Amino acid sequence: MKKIGNFLYSLYAFSAFAFFVPFMVVYYLIIAYLPQKTEKQKTLALFQGNSRFLSVWEKMVGIKQLAEGRELIDENQTYVFICNHVNMLDITLMGRYFTHYAKVLAKKETQNIPLLGILFRHIAIFVDRSSAESRKKSIESMQAVLASGCSILMAPEGTRNRTGEPLAPFHSGAFRLAIAAQVPIFPLVFLDLKDAQPVNTFQVKPATIRVRYLPPISTKGMTENEVELLKETVKNRILAELYKEDSYWKKQAVVRTSE
Repeated sequence: MKKIGNFLYSLYAFSAFAFFVPFMVVYYLIIAYLPQKTEKQKTLALFQGNSRFLSVWEKMVGIKQLAEGRELIDENQTYVFICNHVNMLDITLMGRYFTHYAKVLAKKETQNIPLLGILFRHIAIFVDRSSAESRKKSIESMQAVLASGCSILMAPEGTRNRTGEPLAPFHSGAFRLAIAAQVPIFPLVFLDLKDAQPVNTFQVKPATIRVRYLPPISTKGMTENEVELLKETVKNRILAELYKEDSYWKKQAVVRTSE
């Protein structure tokens, strides 16, 4: 009976999300083609629309979404935002609370998702991870975006974490990019998502999920030689938050301690 109830709830949650997508697409297209609006104004309007739609969705499905530490953001500063990548609920949390002027690094396959792909095309830089040429072009695009004063959001794990550990290995690209541009790294941590939606399933449970903004880390004066040090510093900070605050990983830490 419990499995049936979970199935029906999960179906309802995803159906409610799907219900809003066509409206979001129409909103995106209207904003994208508004005359006399700057790229920054359009992007911020798109993010604000995401937040409004998803605030209604969370009330409909009983998934409470919270953001902690947003006051640390300087809206006039350019950042390389990085986050852990847990599951599909990442999208709802970021859509609900990420309203800083930024572009998102996304794998090329996301632009082919029905309707959602249209949304991503207006806010993302796409990369084909199987192509060295595509990766090079995405780096050049991100460098140009940072130089224009627009921030970047990317997941250094590269994809959803399926390792059985709190974090998958980090790639160095985000940290190399931040040092080259001399802009701060701004870590974000998704908390409590793994209990709310197990990876590789379409099961969702009513829950409270959080995104926590950690203090940004300056890269002023850093060089290429410090990429690995910066990467490990940021990874350790995110890891510490997961073990300290995340409902799933706190339980795992207790189990490991008792073994």
